Amino acid sequence: MKFTTSIKTLRDAFYKLMNAVQPKTALPILSCVFMTLKDNLLTMLTTDLTNYIAVSESVKSTVNGTICVSAKVINDIINSLSPDAEITFELIKKTLFLTSNDSKFELETEDANDFPTYANIEKVEKISLSKDHIKAIGQVIHAASTDELHRSMNGVYFDNDSKLSIVATDGHRLSLYKTAKLDKKFQFLLNLSTARLLNKYGKEHNEVDIEFNTQFIKAVIGNMAIVSRLIDDTYPDYASVIPTEFVNTASFDKKELTTAVKLASMIAGEQFNRVILNIGKENCVLSSMDEEKGLKFKTTISCENKESYDAEFNGAYFLDMLNATENEKDKPILFEFTPTMLHVNQGSYMEIVMQLRNVNEKPTTKTEAKTKIEEAHKTRTAEATKTAETKPEPPKTEPVKATDTPKPEETKLTKKVKKEKPVSSTEKPIKSTKNKKVA
Repeated sequence: MKFTTSIKTLRDAFYKLMNAVQPKTALPILSCVFMTLKDNLLTMLTTDLTNYIAVSESVKSTVNGTICVSAKVINDIINSLSPDAEITFELIKKTLFLTSNDSKFELETEDANDFPTYANIEKVEKISLSKDHIKAIGQVIHAASTDELHRSMNGVYFDNDSKLSIVATDGHRLSLYKTAKLDKKFQFLLNLSTARLLNKYGKEHNEVDIEFNTQFIKAVIGNMAIVSRLIDDTYPDYASVIPTEFVNTASFDKKELTTAVKLASMIAGEQFNRVILNIGKENCVLSSMDEEKGLKFKTTISCENKESYDAEFNGAYFLDMLNATENEKDKPILFEFTPTMLHVNQGSYMEIVMQLRNVNEKPTTKTEAKTKIEEAHKTRTAEATKTAETKPEPPKTEPVKATDTPKPEETKLTKKVKKEKPVSSTEKPIKSTKNKKVA
């Protein structure tokens, strides 16, 4: 195997390939790049067993072949050399020789037969995702769960029914993008790492070609192909939690609100990141505190609101939602509130964030709490007394007389015991002579 290519070309390829290379792995072969050369076309493949990333480049070749070599070492070498230079790869037996100007390197290779390549996807459906669809993945992906225990939420859900819905949720928030329906009806759950790769590289292209079946998905982005396994699980019924009625609405300047929430999140405790909004008719007091460190924050921002309302949210979730929303310059952003959640709707895009607790409920005073405890105690005492009064008495049973006790029947063993003469205390028992040796 021997070929020559520009270092800049390899840099661009390895920028994509390294996304599927784990820095530490129990299987050394997974830290390698698998290269196949055939008729001046070099195909490079890396995998972490979740995603397979393949990149193809045209090169000047003389001998076809395959090699498997450390991806990190190759990446470090090409990033240390001049991008304008060329580099030659030549495999002699099991040693790979790299030459670039006056620099020469020798690398040991791995057995190419040990590298886990992906199988061809059969019985596929084909669709094309536009630039807006890829952009939608980037808008909703922050709401997906990273908790591996919630496997059905560890990705981005595509539901092409009456409309194409692209959804992500972690149970505390829901992000949804709706657009026109595509030609075919389908549903699939894309794992989180693949969705990130699509968002990262797909937005640079006008269209991304997708092939998928019930188990696998393949996305072709220019000279790059991503193959991964779909999540085989039932996605939650996201439509049932979308609110239709609201108790209040409020409009904010997005830039001013984002700055205030950032400052509040810096002070809020890390466990819940509580940010409290005391919304008035003309302004909103936004506050947070960290009791353990003794930190407090409070600021006032402008808003438009019909009536006063209080709400409490996770500051990080609030910021993610603000960063995902888009609004025209100098146009306020409208939020809708229910007793348990915050809702923003921008036509094709909407998001819901659950409140940490309902701060509009009147807190219970110590006197009210004491009264409730006493009433509960009285209720339990009355119920116990009533149960004791209504409990039926056990039936009376006459004691069994001694004369009525039946005598046990005599058996052969009891008769034998009676006939045997008891040994008196003065008599010595006769020792057994069994097994005794006779002189």
